Amino acid sequence: MTFFNKMKGGSQSPPMVDLTEIAWSWVGAFFGISLVALLNYN
Repeated sequence: MTFFNKMKGGSQSPPMVDLTEIAWSWVGAFFGISLVALLNYN
């Protein structure tokens, strides 16, 4: 029953992520996936 009690929430949410951190994460993921695709096709 404690599993369903966790779904109710009630605890504090984590802090918001800064927009620059989201942008850098997106850029890093894009270049990482691009590198893997480049290595795969060549």
